[in-house]
Amino acid sequence: MTKIEKMHFNPMECSRNFLHLLAHTLDHMDTMVGILDLKGKILYANRAALKKINTSYDNIIGIDFLNSPWRTHSKETFLLTKDMMAKAFAGESSVIEDFIINRDGKWIPMLFSISPVRNVNGKIIAIVPEGKSITEQKRLQAEIRKEQWETQQWIDSMGAYVAKCDKE
Repeated sequence: MTKIEKMHFNPMECSRNFLHLLAHTLDHMDTMVGILDLKGKILYANRAALKKINTSYDNIIGIDFLNSPWRTHSKETFLLTKDMMAKAFAGESSVIEDFIINRDGKWIPMLFSISPVRNVNGKIIAIVPEGKSITEQKRLQAEIRKEQWETQQWIDSMGAYVAKCDKE
């Protein structure tokens, strides 16, 4: 069996049509995705990212990600993001559970990551911040905790001894 070499994405070798297709694909994701240059400036943000904060592409292109509407709602968020960006520029990916404030002023729980993007030679050429809403997961976790509490209350109120045992 022959070894299959991993294909690398090299934007310099891609047609403009391919890059438009790639941007179009990212725009149809519900995950917020951006691309930052090596100075931390925003090169691209997909529709989901723009929609969450009710802004346009022209309003955020070229600004420092640390000063972007996604990451400036608290000093702690700013510092977390700064640390994650430093790790990405050093070659590490970071993932945290955090939140954003959406266009309606609501706090939305998010799984937030920042990862380095490397060229075919392994050199870091950009970093990619991503944010995925975990609102539904948080709702389900709260529902499970409530069910567990209610079950425990039911067991505790029984007049008989109840024990959980393994098969043996």
